[in-house]
Amino acid sequence: MDELSTPIPSCSEFPVNAGGSPSDPPRHARPRTGWNLLKEALSASPAQWTWTFVMLGIALRVTRFLLPFPLWCDEYQLSENFLDRDFAGLLSPLRNNQVAPLGFLWVEKASSLAFGFCEWSLRLFPLICGIASLFVMRRLASLLLTGPAQIIAVATLAVSYYPIRLAAEVKPYAGDLLCSLTILWCLVEWQQDSRRSRWLWILAGLMGPMLWFSFPAVFAGGAASLAMAAVLWQNWRSGQAPSRGTMAAMVGFHLMLLAGFGSVLWLNAAQQYQATANDMTACWAEHFPPLTRPAALLPWLLDAHTGVIFAYPLGAENGGSILTTLGCLLGAVHSWRMGRRWWLAWAAGAFALTFVAAALHRYPYGGHARLAQHLVPAILLTLAVGVGALIEALRSVEARRFALGAAIAGCLLVAFGTTLRDFARPFKSDRKSTRLNSSHSSVSRMPSSA
Repeated sequence: MDELSTPIPSCSEFPVNAGGSPSDPPRHARPRTGWNLLKEALSASPAQWTWTFVMLGIALRVTRFLLPFPLWCDEYQLSENFLDRDFAGLLSPLRNNQVAPLGFLWVEKASSLAFGFCEWSLRLFPLICGIASLFVMRRLASLLLTGPAQIIAVATLAVSYYPIRLAAEVKPYAGDLLCSLTILWCLVEWQQDSRRSRWLWILAGLMGPMLWFSFPAVFAGGAASLAMAAVLWQNWRSGQAPSRGTMAAMVGFHLMLLAGFGSVLWLNAAQQYQATANDMTACWAEHFPPLTRPAALLPWLLDAHTGVIFAYPLGAENGGSILTTLGCLLGAVHSWRMGRRWWLAWAAGAFALTFVAAALHRYPYGGHARLAQHLVPAILLTLAVGVGALIEALRSVEARRFALGAAIAGCLLVAFGTTLRDFARPFKSDRKSTRLNSSHSSVSRMPSSA
């Protein structure tokens, strides 16, 4: 198996399979102090830790789902379209300047008919997408990473605010994250043995339907083309020619990508864009690159890449996510040195295609974390590689153990703080929150404290 198929290695001394370092006394001989108990916990395998964070992530998402938060303005403006429209009616441009893919709209309509028109029924599909994303991320981390990096990738997704929040909102953003993760998952499974085409055929079969549930899935799908080319180039340099099945699957994937995108434009996206173009362009104006003002472009890029789209596990606008950005840069450099250029091609391609769409004033870039969920897999995995590399660079086993413990403790504190805030402030907006009363088939505005 070539270097591209080998997970980023961890230091051989790092205690990931239980037992601690060779100099540690047997477990039965250790005093049961708090530090030794912590050392034993940190000696659990990455698989055990990642499953722990998957379960924690599920608990956090279900907790927020069950509260339930009043609908905030974007949610109730979209939900109003489900009150008096049938499935065919959802083909027409939506009221209230709302835009959403048709597959998502039909699932939401079906859920409201099956379970009643209420917060829980409308948020059920995003919750399913949010939970599924945790399992896909865990699988990706187990294939791509080892040691601390594997734990950090899953832990960061599990506890970060935006994936938790968007898994309990009547918007398609949780689906954007799941579709992007699924595209990358299929690529990674195929790349592990690029002579077999099964996973490319699976990706080809899923690509069209995913575009009906996620508009930005087209960016992740387009980036997949770059990743495929990078893998083929690396294989060609090592003397491996692609099989006929692989080439046929690639052709099938690109046909499904084009057909899916074309059908979405024809039946859904183009009409919604025409109906909302003026308002949306004005709303997103500051998140389009100022290409006509070169002097402003560099500050704009710096602000976009250190703002909320990099807020994992914590961050903010105006440079508040700079630590995550630096971690991602370190992870990208480390991945390049390890020969994982096909993966970097996918990550860079997803960002680049989103930037091109922003330059054409078709999709914002930066400024809105909810609109950049398709970029989260690239951010979290490169961040995990960067932080993992820092931990592995420490010389002593004790220092690496302490650093990993600090990272895990930080994630747990973020989870605790997020949940505490949800209980203390079970609404998103003080002024525009809405409770749904299913017995009256209407959207009524009520005080946020209701």
